[in-house]
Amino acid sequence: MALRFKETPTNAARQTLRIRTLRMSATSYVGVFGLVGFCWYQDAFPLRVVFEYGLMVLALLAAFYVLFRSNLNLRFPDPSLTLLQCCVAFLPTLWVIYWADDFSARAALLVISTLPALYGVLALDTRRLLFLAAFYATTYALLMTTLWLQKPQQINPSAEATVLLAFTMVMLQSATVGGFISGLRQALRQRNTKLQTTMGELNAALTELNVLASRDALTGAFNRRHLYAVLTEEVVRCERGRKQAPLSLCMLDIDHFKQVNDVHGHQAGDAILCKVAATTEQSLRCIDSCARYGGEEFLLVLPQTPLEGAHTVAERLRVEIAALKFPEVAADLKVTISVGVAQYVEGELIDATIARADAALYAAKHAGRNRVAMA
Repeated sequence: MALRFKETPTNAARQTLRIRTLRMSATSYVGVFGLVGFCWYQDAFPLRVVFEYGLMVLALLAAFYVLFRSNLNLRFPDPSLTLLQCCVAFLPTLWVIYWADDFSARAALLVISTLPALYGVLALDTRRLLFLAAFYATTYALLMTTLWLQKPQQINPSAEATVLLAFTMVMLQSATVGGFISGLRQALRQRNTKLQTTMGELNAALTELNVLASRDALTGAFNRRHLYAVLTEEVVRCERGRKQAPLSLCMLDIDHFKQVNDVHGHQAGDAILCKVAATTEQSLRCIDSCARYGGEEFLLVLPQTPLEGAHTVAERLRVEIAALKFPEVAADLKVTISVGVAQYVEGELIDATIARADAALYAAKHAGRNRVAMA
């Protein structure tokens, strides 16, 4: 059964990068091709060898391009196929070297044939780089042995052995240095991953701290610190426009809350505070804010809401809270709220607006509680 590979944004991005790298590696073949053409111009080998080299290179590039485009490379442990690309890239040059009659041409082609290995230094570890060095040295030694057997008149054993030894030493040293660089890159990548993880945890912790710093620990409503930050923003927004946008405040207080605490206990009082806060927040718009002002008092910030609209909001909320049940406290327990409503006046200190809402609240309480009063 054919294997199927799920196309993900990450895989697609990496495949695009691999194809782009393949196109970059094709430029190294251009340099080698230029040298091959120059060697032909110097009568080092027949013209057909130039065309054969070009066809071999095109076939290799096309094969790897098909592997990447079809996602077949994802079957391999290294989807980039770096080691395989570096190994097969050496073969077309070996073919040209086989036909080269001149020692200097063979030496020059051998030197430039190592260009594909430079890409391996950026991606391979020490073990695979040593394998690549051994592959290059071994295949070149086999080629020289073949030439010595088939064309002994073209081979100077001493000179060829010297070149082979130097080539092997350079490849081994390159593998060692490349492996060291690869190790540094791997360590840096691990540190970056660890740093990103730590930064993510730190950001999550900071977010949680910001929430804790802005929320009341008991009810989950905003606290007074966050309330004044919201009020400052809303006052600026209110006065910034050409036409002043209305801003209203509602100060609400749970009626006879001390009596509830005395009869049912403070845990029951806490449960009532939490349910009142939750009901209040659920009844507000996303642009509104609810903050615990102190004790059993809550302050509602209603942007873009005139006094009459705030009265409507407060009255609806009063009815909703009066309908709440608290079976965890007492089956027949009912609570009510009194609300004072005030609209911000341009140029007024926000504390003055809060004070007017508070005064309207006490007016509602003096009028019998369970009602809404406007300043």
